[in-house]
Amino acid sequence: MYFYQFVLIPCLCALTTATAAAPIGTLIGWRRLVYFGEALSHASLLGIALALWLGLPPVIGIWSITLLLVLLLYLIERSGRENPSNILGSLSHIALALGYLVMSQMENVRTDLLAYLFGDILATEPRDLAAIAIATAISLLTLRALWQPLILMTVSPAIAKTEYPASRRYDLAFLLLIGLFIGTTVQYFGLLLVIALLIIPANTANRLAKTPEQSAAIAALLAAISTILGFALAFNANLPVSPAIIGVAGILYFAVLIHTRAGKKQAGGT
Repeated sequence: MYFYQFVLIPCLCALTTATAAAPIGTLIGWRRLVYFGEALSHASLLGIALALWLGLPPVIGIWSITLLLVLLLYLIERSGRENPSNILGSLSHIALALGYLVMSQMENVRTDLLAYLFGDILATEPRDLAAIAIATAISLLTLRALWQPLILMTVSPAIAKTEYPASRRYDLAFLLLIGLFIGTTVQYFGLLLVIALLIIPANTANRLAKTPEQSAAIAALLAAISTILGFALAFNANLPVSPAIIGVAGILYFAVLIHTRAGKKQAGGT
């Protein structure tokens, strides 16, 4: 019973989340939406705080703030007058600060701030695994449908507008996809770590892959390895699971970075 409740279910939740996050993260990096992902995850704290203040389930607050930011970024990109990264970079930290301020004023509500910041994957239950599996399936199926248009829009926006006249709809669909994924997983991995799960394996894979498809596959594999090793490290060394997973992912990133740079120096020397 202990193995099933505190090892198997949490590990499956983390593994499912990580392997879906990595391919999405490759497109987030290519589409230069890292600030958007950070804004979504950081603003989740404000959504949670407002939901608790109003006596609502935290997930309602998370989804409300997620949809609001998706709409905001879509309108900013459509206007073309402002740099979305500048606005979202500022909004990310403003929302994080406001969320903490709101929570600090709720003396009658007991909250575990560390769980919201860093996640509590060990508290997951079979129903959480089902929710994550559904969100993952929807995310990967949507990503598959959007893959070619978004790749072309990244490489050659002019050609993409010719091939896909409704290219803005693909952008909106991808923003909603990111919102769906972060809105579902932030309550398990924590708002400070969920974006790392999206970005780090993808950045690592980009140094090894030669095609976008290879990058997505390698990123998923690296995310799965990071999850398994992170769980093993956490249980053997009595460490928090989510930071352990991200820590392992970081070690893999720097190992690949050193390896690829050493390979380039050897190639340059010859």
